[in-house]
Amino acid sequence: MKLQNYSSHLTLTLLCAGLFFSSCTKNFDSINTNPEDVVTVSTESLFARACLGATNGPGADFQQYYDVYRDVNPWMELWVNNGGNPAAFNEVGANFNYRYGIYYGSVGNYLADIIHKINTMPDAEKAKYQNELAIAQILNVYYAWYVSDINGDIPYTQAFQLRYGGTDQPKYDYQDSLFAIWDSELKQAVSMLKSGNSAQQATYGNYDLFYYGDVNKWIKAGTSLRLKIAMRLMKRDPNTLTSIANEVIASGDLMSSNDDNWIFYARNGSTGPGGNWDPTGFVAPKPMVDFMWNTSDPRIGLFFQKNDYDSLTFVALQQQGKISPDSSWNPRQYVGMFCSPDAIKTPLGRRLIFRDTLKQGGNNILLDTLSLIQYRLFQAEYPDRNGNVGQGNTPFVILTYPDVCLMRAELAARGLTTENPAQWYNEGVKASIEMYDHLASMAKIFNYSNVAVTQQAINNYLNNPVIQYNPAKGIKQICVQEFINYFKQFNEAWALWKRTGYPDTSTDLIREPLLSGGQYLEIPRRAVFNNVISGAPNYDNVQAALQHMSSDPDWGSGPADVYGRVWWDKK
Repeated sequence: MKLQNYSSHLTLTLLCAGLFFSSCTKNFDSINTNPEDVVTVSTESLFARACLGATNGPGADFQQYYDVYRDVNPWMELWVNNGGNPAAFNEVGANFNYRYGIYYGSVGNYLADIIHKINTMPDAEKAKYQNELAIAQILNVYYAWYVSDINGDIPYTQAFQLRYGGTDQPKYDYQDSLFAIWDSELKQAVSMLKSGNSAQQATYGNYDLFYYGDVNKWIKAGTSLRLKIAMRLMKRDPNTLTSIANEVIASGDLMSSNDDNWIFYARNGSTGPGGNWDPTGFVAPKPMVDFMWNTSDPRIGLFFQKNDYDSLTFVALQQQGKISPDSSWNPRQYVGMFCSPDAIKTPLGRRLIFRDTLKQGGNNILLDTLSLIQYRLFQAEYPDRNGNVGQGNTPFVILTYPDVCLMRAELAARGLTTENPAQWYNEGVKASIEMYDHLASMAKIFNYSNVAVTQQAINNYLNNPVIQYNPAKGIKQICVQEFINYFKQFNEAWALWKRTGYPDTSTDLIREPLLSGGQYLEIPRRAVFNNVISGAPNYDNVQAALQHMSSDPDWGSGPADVYGRVWWDKK
């Protein structure tokens, strides 16, 4: 594995980048112990540091390497290891769950410092920093929720307080109580932003790497985050979900276009052309590619590259005796690989991973049967075949308008709201296609001009009989579109599957059953809970959290049972 440095999104944040770090420690006595450390650091600089951590971008390369590339994306059949998924690819690696250390070492600590600095200002000055306070709270809730999502109980209300007279032994807040805390904090933050006079308020400005201090965007982000978090309650507390959903819809403060998307664009040079961000080694998954091809999904060329078998190389291979003269060229150049380890061993599986060598001008050129992922969508600097480093911007997606639309469609289809599910389904699909077209353009993916989306292509897709909204299978259709929309949001694809069970073998996009040696492979649902031995820091609170979570029979057989479930992931 290669390691690499990262650079910040804006020149002005370079001063912060040297102080950014990712820590996997769970010992809180070593974090935030000296109050003098932040006296002379501005709230704006602190927020830029927190943004860099919360993006899951330039500073989170270990998470990308281990959690995204090698675990969740293959589990969710978003892509496949080149050569096929190995027999035990469902097992969790020792380095999984980097998000925990990122929050406690590179996000929550800076945001806690901002909140403390503002709350201890003289009243007259404090009144000018209410927008900054509210925005810091929204970002803090987001990343804490993201951590708890797979860890369950976490230190929250007592975390990061040691330097301010708090404890170095913070309690673990139970996940079932955290949902109410987060919703209350988000609601309060949005209310503060709506009530403040922005002209008289301090602003993060360009230190805000998401919205550059745009208060209206943060109002929509905070409100939409309330809905996103509440969706996790669908199995556990549908009444609360229904109440929150109807409240935020009535508020009119949800994201209303792709202009509101919560996305970080890592500028060229942030991830480098290699290292832990290197997306090579992964190919397109057969289930998704087949579905997208059969329905003429305009996103197929934005997600995946065509294989190497165009009409010219096909004829050349025939002339060199590599392909039978009786064979005919198939113009479909989007070909995915089986996700199941056993399927790779079948005759078709072996044919799919076949590579030909074409002799051209004295050189041997390897031609791949399979479609590779669009590398630059995950690492914009990835070089082309001539070694030219990409000049685009890598997108890191947090929460988007298409996501909001499809959540509204799903809520309506389930009868939890009175909105029109077909309207929001169509709007969500359209917005998703337009968003990915923009992301691909920003990342300068290979051959973008040949796969750029047209309005006609969107119309044709929405009119496809398989895609047209059908109330009889509406929830499944919506969930399939949510899944496709999460191609750049690994955690949301995983959460959707845990929350709904879709895609599966009953949806139009058929999830491939995963078998190895004839045995079904179980997919992990949570992270390992790191237990500690007696006498270790915070031992009593760790044990209390362990006892609380293990009292739920769905949690699993013990701390290391990643096939168990956290509280929201109810059977």
